[in-house]
Amino acid sequence: MIMNFILTHFQRWLDASKSVKKQLSSNAQFWLAVRFYPPEPSRLAEEFTRYLLCLQLRKFLLDGRMQAPKNTMLLLASFTVQAELGDYNVSEHPPNYLSELRLVPKQTAEDERKISELHKLHRNQSPADAEANFLEHAKRLDCYGVESHPAKDCSGKDISIGVTSIGIVVFQNNIRINTFSWGKIVKISFKRKQFFIQLKREPSESYDTVLGFNMRSGRSAKALWRCSVERHGFFRLRAPKRRPLLSALGALAGIGAPRVPRTESQALEDARRSRSGNRTFVRRSSSRHRSLSSSAASPGLSALRTARVTTHRDPPRAPPGPSPQSVRSVTSPPPATPPARRLDQARSLVSDVIAPRDPPSRAAWTKPAVSEGDFLEARLRVPLTYVDDTSSASEAEPEPSPPDYLERASPPDYLQGPEYMVVRLRAGPDGKFGLNVRGGRGAAVVSRVAPQEPSATHSLTEGDQIISINGVSVMDLTHEQVVMLIRNTVGVLTLVIKPNAVYDTEDTTEEPTACFVPLGAEQYEGDPTEQSMLLLGDCLASGAALRQFDALPRRLLDEPITASRLPANVPANRYRDIAPYDKTRVILKNGSHGDYINASYINMEIPNSDQVLTYIATQGPLPSTIGDFWQMVWESESNLIVMLTVLTELGRAKCAQYWARVGGDLRATSDLTATTASEQNHGHYVRRQITLKHTDGASRVVTQLQYTAWPDHGVPDDRAAFVRFTQLCTRLRRPGTPCILRH
Repeated sequence: MIMNFILTHFQRWLDASKSVKKQLSSNAQFWLAVRFYPPEPSRLAEEFTRYLLCLQLRKFLLDGRMQAPKNTMLLLASFTVQAELGDYNVSEHPPNYLSELRLVPKQTAEDERKISELHKLHRNQSPADAEANFLEHAKRLDCYGVESHPAKDCSGKDISIGVTSIGIVVFQNNIRINTFSWGKIVKISFKRKQFFIQLKREPSESYDTVLGFNMRSGRSAKALWRCSVERHGFFRLRAPKRRPLLSALGALAGIGAPRVPRTESQALEDARRSRSGNRTFVRRSSSRHRSLSSSAASPGLSALRTARVTTHRDPPRAPPGPSPQSVRSVTSPPPATPPARRLDQARSLVSDVIAPRDPPSRAAWTKPAVSEGDFLEARLRVPLTYVDDTSSASEAEPEPSPPDYLERASPPDYLQGPEYMVVRLRAGPDGKFGLNVRGGRGAAVVSRVAPQEPSATHSLTEGDQIISINGVSVMDLTHEQVVMLIRNTVGVLTLVIKPNAVYDTEDTTEEPTACFVPLGAEQYEGDPTEQSMLLLGDCLASGAALRQFDALPRRLLDEPITASRLPANVPANRYRDIAPYDKTRVILKNGSHGDYINASYINMEIPNSDQVLTYIATQGPLPSTIGDFWQMVWESESNLIVMLTVLTELGRAKCAQYWARVGGDLRATSDLTATTASEQNHGHYVRRQITLKHTDGASRVVTQLQYTAWPDHGVPDDRAAFVRFTQLCTRLRRPGTPCILRH
């Protein structure tokens, strides 16, 4: 519950340990809302829970509490239309059928046209499937699951501190500029109006790193502290323990840590145990949908539309079947239905709402069986290129025929029970089964499921625990042994699984996307970094790394680059084919030629380290953009510039010299002056110390590292020297410092 006080316009969560009456004031309103967002919405067992989460996300996107790129908003809106109205039909949906629906902020006719084109591509998706795809795309937004608190940094700039399932994030101008994961935080505290985060000391450090933020009031600082403690307890603890949580997060003396009634681990375990309850979820047509239906051309179409929306659904994890143990049973596909019989079938479905009975299972090879939103682009072949397509929806690919590898089975006698089930897979044409595994020695789980593979059609999901493979128990097998057991299977792969098991992700090693397990890898079981290097070596030797690189898209087609294409900004691009995305470009506040510069914010997440590195990637300045370059350095508060090119190469200009000689000054703008204090040539690179002064008296020392031995369109000749150079850049970058500027 969230309690909204209309008089003070202040929202806070109800405290379950206190009487509701004591928390009320006059004219109070209550709102039912999700407090702890699931990191993986697909792990929500109840369809009704996913439906409520979709409603909340739609509301937040419409009222501006969540931000998303325009194309992403249109895609999410198309899933909403599919869930509300069902499949697109020319006779049922006139050209302006979306005008009465509020789908995106400041909705225009062009937005409705694009949403309609996307809606046509979601054919055969049930309401539950459309909502699952909605959640899978919504969870990728930077603002998903973030409870934001306004604050200021040490220099007085407005920022927003958000608390999520992974840790504490910092936003500036709706762009995430830093992430502090729970694994890197050792203490959270507040004092008066200040909020403090103490980071874990690195092995090479002899000091403690404490970051401070200024809040609006002491009450705001305490609210942020409580929010952080509650989310840490929910997402990181196995069970709520007040005293360990209090000491671990460094609560101030005399202030009790908020009590966490239940953790995520307990919630998932409770959901798994209650799955056998077979709760039903009945969908009914909304009044808005009935008004659209009244204009249908025939009563048969109207009845069909009502049947599509008003359906009786069981939880997707427990479809009906003849055997209580064989939960994931598969039925043969029904024959083609003549048009004359569809109305009778629709009325039969409507009557099921009044007198519920087990609905027929959908064949696992039909497209709606692929419920993972990650696989939408895989089915559409080209992601989001259909927004401006003029081709008809009738030109879509035909429905695939049922494969011959689907089989039904029951668990063996020693594993009888509703929590176990058997899945048998026959390898595809390429010999693969389409799943990756994570962990070993009693904790082998499915980590990835590839689309349109045998595992996907069997509805294997991430988090399913593997009990045995081809009759061999995996309880005592290492990760490498589990992988080899799957790879050595010829023909049918038989898995006994425990659906969506709760597991500890801290001590498990995930199989990489490129599945190359080196010989003798057992000795590296405890060192994932060395094993990763061996895997990378195998990928390079086999050519798989180059093939994967060539398969990467050169540009995200759904991210606009309109700012770089404006006539006034085109001369500011050194290379016209390299442009920043509108969402991540650096926006100058006091630029001499406007707010544009060819530069982008980049967040690089380091796998298995809970570390996010922030950069600004830009092009070598032109003579006309030197002032904008230094203005960006000043506004971003960057104190390290990494230059990976020379000024000229093979007679071509690569970068303008934006610094003066040693002891000289360069007047960058009317307010900024760059003075070169020192210059040291170390062979492969040059190190310069530049003092940047502002007319208001402020100044900053900026270090520039110029690597001079990297040929254009080539690789560094001396790899050892380049490694030392990267290590130097790492040493000069400390936690909490501004981002590195690279060009």
